[in-house]
Amino acid sequence: MARINLPTVLILTITLTKLSKSDDLIIARQNIVHPTSGLILQYKSDYRPANKIVTFSTLIPMVADMCYLIPISGLKKIARCNLTTNVMNFINRDVTRPEKIEIRMRTKRFLTDIISIGVSGAALALGAVNVYQNANLKNQMEIVKQSYVTLQQAEYTHKAQILQLTQGELKLAMELNDTQQAISRTMELVNEHSETIRNHDEAIRKIGEFSASINSKLDAFMHAVEGHILHTSIEDILRGKPNLDFIHHNDMPKAIELITQAINISLEESNSSISLVDLVIRLLVEQEISFIPTTQLTASPFGVIIGQLAITSFFAASSYDEKPFFVYEPIPIPFNYANKRVRLAQMPAYIGIHPDSRQFVRWSREEAAPCYFELMTSCRTTPAIQKDPEHTCIFQILTGKPLTACRIEPYAEPVFVRRIGHYWAVSSDSSTKCHSAKIPNSDQYEVMDNHAITLPPIALIASTDSTPLSCDLFYLPGLPVQLGSKIVIYQNTTINHIDERLIDLHSLIHNNSIKWEKLLYIPSHIQTIIDFITNTTQPPTILFWGRFQTHSTLSFIIILIGIIFLLVSFQIAYFRFKQNRKTKVKISIPSWKTLEQAEQLASQNS
Repeated sequence: MARINLPTVLILTITLTKLSKSDDLIIARQNIVHPTSGLILQYKSDYRPANKIVTFSTLIPMVADMCYLIPISGLKKIARCNLTTNVMNFINRDVTRPEKIEIRMRTKRFLTDIISIGVSGAALALGAVNVYQNANLKNQMEIVKQSYVTLQQAEYTHKAQILQLTQGELKLAMELNDTQQAISRTMELVNEHSETIRNHDEAIRKIGEFSASINSKLDAFMHAVEGHILHTSIEDILRGKPNLDFIHHNDMPKAIELITQAINISLEESNSSISLVDLVIRLLVEQEISFIPTTQLTASPFGVIIGQLAITSFFAASSYDEKPFFVYEPIPIPFNYANKRVRLAQMPAYIGIHPDSRQFVRWSREEAAPCYFELMTSCRTTPAIQKDPEHTCIFQILTGKPLTACRIEPYAEPVFVRRIGHYWAVSSDSSTKCHSAKIPNSDQYEVMDNHAITLPPIALIASTDSTPLSCDLFYLPGLPVQLGSKIVIYQNTTINHIDERLIDLHSLIHNNSIKWEKLLYIPSHIQTIIDFITNTTQPPTILFWGRFQTHSTLSFIIILIGIIFLLVSFQIAYFRFKQNRKTKVKISIPSWKTLEQAEQLASQNS
């Protein structure tokens, strides 16, 4: 057996490993610019595909007046919903009219009895308060009466002694008389106060009755509103629009907390106006509605509880042990080609790239509608994961292969502007001049240098110091220097970081050594028509004599005789026309008036 040199084996192994990694995807959490194709991959966030389902069930008590919300399969099992069942079986009803109509008295509803008992209890409480107040008033009246009796006795005593009083004592008697009158007026005031108290008691009683009526109506209104919201939520669920509107607003915070803990949701650090409940709803995959009847009837303020409506929600959840995909938004920049503005075609709305396993996920606009990549690390549904899609344009761009799968399409707009991080991507027909549009703070004039900046047809420009730029065809607002992800140029499978304020992409696109055939993108339906026309066999060319041979001999003879007859007729008509033209000679004889005029002219001339 031949011996193998160890250093040679090591060198061979390293070389093979290097070659096997030559097509690795060099991507990162950055905005990537590919100048050869004019494609920008704007980084959105990390993404983990949903690989498990978390269920969350909600039980809603149902009373007898909510039978219309119960599934049809459960109506037959509930005695209190027989009315609804009879309405469903309206076609099978007995239409014969009975001879004698039986009159049945309508039974009082249980809810009305509860309301009546509540009103009676309130009236009893108010009556007890009135009795207590009347007892206090009677005690006060007794005290006043005793005082009055005492005063009367004193008055009698004073009357017995008035005869023995002096004149000065009579003045005291007058004062006592005034005191008696004051006491009388006090009694009148006390009586008026008692009447006022009785009126107040009556008003309080009426207010209590009105309050009880208002509370009853308010409870009925709230019950009707909750039933309407529940019905609307169920209708949306049956239409394929998942929602959480059926959860009471008092229970919503706890429900959101439980759901977020169960699905282990992770929020990216991003300024977004989306609410947490909308974020949770975006992860709803499916919802099921079922009814659970009760074995024992339970009373409630709105009636007898006949069962519970169970709404089960299925949420998509992902595992955070796996390495995430990097989600990018492909943005093709228009560029000039053959005196036309074109850009890359067939670009997906979003694309997820796994840096290690070389797997791709493509989202269309419809598939990405429920997703919110800037804030969510997962989504309700994940499209099919593709591995090594070498036939796609983006894969060829990222791996540095020839762009044989890339197609272009016309771009009609004269100006293209898009913000990429703290840069502006600008594309126009020709070069554009811009000026800084910084407004001075002072009211006085200010001398400053505001030189024009000439932008190439395709460029990346950063608005430093939050200074806006005013250009010929557009306006660029000022942006903070550090905003969003950084931007890099990806070319020849190498990454070059950008530190300049202005990047000339026009020269990078047109002066690139890598050339690729820019074929026009043809939609599938147009391509189908072209293929059909191309593959359709043309009918063989048939000469005139070959077509004429298909007719019979009799038809040929008849046509020939007709042609000869027409020729002979035309010849005869021509000869007769010539003869008539030769024989017709027109002789014109002058009139007497003409002769007289001629003689007069002759005499004048002589």
